Amino acid sequence: DLIKAFPKSQYKSEAETKINQSNNKLAENAFSIGKYYFSTGSYLSAILRLKKLMKSYPKQYFIDEVIYLLAESYYQEQNFNKAKKTFNQLLDDYPSSNFAREARLKLRSIK
Repeated sequence: DLIKAFPKSQYKSEAETKINQSNNKLAENAFSIGKYYFSTGSYLSAILRLKKLMKSYPKQYFIDEVIYLLAESYYQEQNFNKAKKTFNQLLDDYPSSNFAREARLKLRSIK
């Protein structure tokens, strides 16, 4: 890793910026693929992609949507225990999310 090898380099800041930009692009790409799988009803593929995205890029600005789509994928696969857990995670971590209302409605339908 360039930054660790040369922590006092004049290029450190620029390198960090480029790494962040690259990671953001990779995360956006993975999210696009996950949304595609979800939109085509390939929920198991969506689950795998979205879980990996959450693990690899947990700080993305769209992570609340990732969690919502993951929960909805579990719901569509009739894995209601995981759906419930994931909807609750969304509400706990992002109570003001645009997806919070829909998550609450889905939770009511599971109970």
